[in-house]
Amino acid sequence: MPQVLTYDDDILATMKVLSDGHRQRILALLARGEHCVCEITDQMGLPQNSVSHHLRVLREQHLIMSRRKPEDQRWVYYRINPETLERVARQLQQWADEARSAPAHPIVCP
Repeated sequence: MPQVLTYDDDILATMKVLSDGHRQRILALLARGEHCVCEITDQMGLPQNSVSHHLRVLREQHLIMSRRKPEDQRWVYYRINPETLERVARQLQQWADEARSAPAHPIVCP
């Protein structure tokens, strides 16, 4: 009887969020340090509302964190949440390790 595979729905949802090219570019920018929306918008060359949408999706999936300066609450600064990325990386590494050690099976399908 084949083994039933289980998945971590949260990791799969995170991978879905990471599949978007704009979000990957935002994360690549934030990997170099904290930035405000205006800086991200300038770097991305996208409208501010589009950048804000992608930031919201990344924040909801806990891929990024935000903070406001105490002296000026108008400005929001974003940075990567490394723990979430590390969790996804551990899952990917586990799958790679399993694939590396999996035995080859003879072809039984036509």
